[in-house]
Amino acid sequence: MTDNKRKRSTRACETCRARKVRCDMQMFGSPCSNCRYQQIPCNPAENTRIKKYPKDHCRRCNTELFHHSEHQHESETSSPTASWSPADGQRNHGSLSEHEQTKLPACSTYHDRQPSTGIDNDTTLTFLKRPHLPEDDMVHLLRRGAFRVPERKLVLELLTSYCNYIHPQLPVLDLQPLLNAVVGKNGPKVSLLLFQAVMYAGMAHLDEEVLRLYGCRARNEAQDRMFNRVKLLYEFDVEADLLTVAQACLLMSISHQCSKTSTIWLAQGHLLAQRLGFENAAAYSLMKVERSNSGKRLWWSIFVRDNTLRLELGTPQRLQDTPYDVPFLSLDCFDLSPFPTHVQDDLSGATVVDSPKMHRLMMQLAIRRTELVCHLSQISAISSKLPVLAKVFQGVSIYFEQALRRWDSELEPELRFNPGAPSPVLDYHRGLLSLLFLSTSNTLLQSRLQPASSDVVDLGVRSSIERDTGKGLKIVQELYSSGSWLPPTLGMGLVYNAINLYVGLAEWRKTRRSCPLHLDEAVVCLRSLGKSQHGRTAIGVALYHLESRIKRLGVEPRNAGPEDAKLLEKLGRKDDVNPFVTAKGSHTEHLNSPNMTLDSADDQLEAMSAGSSIDELFDWAMEPQDTQPHSLWHAESIACN
Repeated sequence: MTDNKRKRSTRACETCRARKVRCDMQMFGSPCSNCRYQQIPCNPAENTRIKKYPKDHCRRCNTELFHHSEHQHESETSSPTASWSPADGQRNHGSLSEHEQTKLPACSTYHDRQPSTGIDNDTTLTFLKRPHLPEDDMVHLLRRGAFRVPERKLVLELLTSYCNYIHPQLPVLDLQPLLNAVVGKNGPKVSLLLFQAVMYAGMAHLDEEVLRLYGCRARNEAQDRMFNRVKLLYEFDVEADLLTVAQACLLMSISHQCSKTSTIWLAQGHLLAQRLGFENAAAYSLMKVERSNSGKRLWWSIFVRDNTLRLELGTPQRLQDTPYDVPFLSLDCFDLSPFPTHVQDDLSGATVVDSPKMHRLMMQLAIRRTELVCHLSQISAISSKLPVLAKVFQGVSIYFEQALRRWDSELEPELRFNPGAPSPVLDYHRGLLSLLFLSTSNTLLQSRLQPASSDVVDLGVRSSIERDTGKGLKIVQELYSSGSWLPPTLGMGLVYNAINLYVGLAEWRKTRRSCPLHLDEAVVCLRSLGKSQHGRTAIGVALYHLESRIKRLGVEPRNAGPEDAKLLEKLGRKDDVNPFVTAKGSHTEHLNSPNMTLDSADDQLEAMSAGSSIDELFDWAMEPQDTQPHSLWHAESIACN
């Protein structure tokens, strides 16, 4: 019997050896399949058994390569099309012969394919730590642009965005040393991995007009480039401190691509936090105060992120069955001291930096949000076991409802949503907290809903859900009218779920032939979501799914504006096609079966409509183009406007 197992190759190119992946250069010649796919030069690596370099030589090469990135930035600024050549690594990697160079494909490098913009033109690297890596890894990271940083003015814009919108929701970093090092250049060195992760997280809320000033055409393109840099640095283990890596992973869970990417980064951060012992309460008594505070902030931020992702996108919950007795957050866990004057001057738009009082309010919001998420976690854990604990849940739900009311009654007046407040940043976070509370309340109430085919009338529960959902949509309408931006994994899922639930309640009313539910707020929020999504994404598919459901209802608007009335008119002109149902042929065939009754068909449609979260629609959105209806990306669709 022949052995079909593939033998290990004895030769590899420089890139595959640096990445520690399988290389097929010996079998198929240069370039290998990996380098051909990434469109980078494929250079045969030298035999490391022949020539060894001492450790001092490697350290000297790392320093030279790290400084070489600055000179490369200068040359690329003057010539944006400048590319890396094999001669740049000639000192220790050797150069290709003329015969080998003729085998190289005529392809561009990473920098050729990425036009030079304000994201990667700056040459100031003095505040960053030098990574201690082998020379092959340093050359590869340099060639892929992982050492590039944005211009200083853009760095300040991204730091302002991070301080205003990301840090109050995920307060995992110590802002004082970070801002002193980056802005003032007099603090401790900052990890390159963490700095690039902060830049990526701040990009989620940066205005696109600001990005266009620095040569970026769209936010998604800039986020893709920043995401690839952090991913490269993480794969090559640039940072040795596990706490710093865990913080960077948590920031990378703010994914602009899909929920699956968010859960992957969150899982890595959770595993690192477990390795550091942050889930063990006894370990905190043995830590220094600074590390103990950092551990509590990291662990509870992971806990909040895990539960909010499940609420927004329906992703699996990692911390549901994990025992935790970590000391709870308090204001003592945060450094609320005033920032230096030079930091306040450079980051004048950052509310947290400019006002110590506002900084304190933001951290109070973070603590109260963590308390609310604890209630959400308990409700989600019980709701997932309803078929088994149906009898017990009736009494437990009353306890949860009382706990939510107690949390709401104890909320400080200055933390409640008040549209028209002098600080739009504070108003934004207070609105998100109120929206999270209403979504948590709806999660509890939805577990009491009776199936659509049931004869039991649960008007009291449905009226409560309608009231809470209507309040949430009004809050979202206020936030969008003030110019706020809700990223895909930082609030957009809550808005989508609220619209989806509101439309489902209107559909139930239509089947019962009762008074129709007006959808003015839902249409306004749908229009705002349509403007905020880009291209062929799961958000676009989900929005078209909601559009088709609203169209089937045929509800006339009461006080809709010109744009909302125009949207409803567009919905009325569309064909009666549900893109989600159309793509799944098995569903439509089952619904058109002659043995299916009208009531069972309505139940099937309602089940598919209610269960189509953004996460479920993502897999369908990534199918080949020919499997989707052409009308999905019609020019009149709001998802493409």
